[in-house]
Amino acid sequence: MRITSTGNVNIKGTNTKLSWERTSDGASDVVFLTKTDDLGSNGTAKLQGYDGITFHTSGPETERMRITSNGNVTIKAPNASGGGVLNLENTTNAVNGSDWGSLNFISNDSSTSASGIRASVVGTSTSFNGDGNLVFNTAPSNGTVTERMRITSGGNVEFKNGTLKVGDSTTAELLIIPSSDGFAPALLQFHKTDTASQTVLQFLQNNSQKGSIT
Repeated sequence: MRITSTGNVNIKGTNTKLSWERTSDGASDVVFLTKTDDLGSNGTAKLQGYDGITFHTSGPETERMRITSNGNVTIKAPNASGGGVLNLENTTNAVNGSDWGSLNFISNDSSTSASGIRASVVGTSTSFNGDGNLVFNTAPSNGTVTERMRITSGGNVEFKNGTLKVGDSTTAELLIIPSSDGFAPALLQFHKTDTASQTVLQFLQNNSQKGSIT
């Protein structure tokens, strides 16, 4: 170890650790900071906390983020105006057709075509003018991740490769079916499973019924 004239501390050696032991029984490495690779490579910093890791800022050392021992992450911001914020930023000067950031849901299932990203929410742009789109992707069993829904920069909601379903199929439901595959029986379906003579569709004006389909 070397402490330089400027106050820097250099630690040398493979698997060398800056660690703290538990005073109750002298157990070592309950908390430590180390370099994961040998000295011949750049390596990765490893911060280990037996019961988790917390990050603090400001004068009174206020906790801002916590990684628990089971891997859950909590971001804290005790502000009256709002809670914690997670920012995903693309630092390039011009973003055209590129993603700003993604929230990915990753599987480690060893089954065929079942590992990797299985669902995601992506913030993306389609021009240099800063237009923002949200893209929602999912993957079927043994299939690839596919775009299912997009909220465009203009506020339009586009559904792709799927059906918009509203309601409980045990009673009644509204289905909006894409017709691009050429197999949809109709673009819009109203489905009732019971045979009671209830109204299926009402046409209202100022809360007054003007017509109906039973």
